Amino acid sequence: VFLAYPLHPPGKPQQMRDAHLPRVRVPMLWVQGTRDAFARPDLLEATLARLGKGAAYCPVAGGDHSFKVPARAGRKPAEVERDIAGAVEGWLASLEAQAPPSS
Repeated sequence: VFLAYPLHPPGKPQQMRDAHLPRVRVPMLWVQGTRDAFARPDLLEATLARLGKGAAYCPVAGGDHSFKVPARAGRKPAEVERDIAGAVEGWLASLEAQAPPSS
């Protein structure tokens, strides 16, 4: 689970930190704020597309690198945290459901 992965330094999208990611051989869940200065949305989407079906994405609408959303969004931090926890829990449950039965 990648929580606010720093895909690039803020303001330096040319310095991508993604070269090693295709070598990851386990399912990945990316939880990222849509306003995260460390992961421009278009670059994150391109990275996820290259990673293929093994990479799931949970955007935090309006969230920054700390998942803080603007007050005008009407979501309290505890609500955002519950949403993130629920997304991670649901993703883990989906992996469990896909796993072959153990012997």
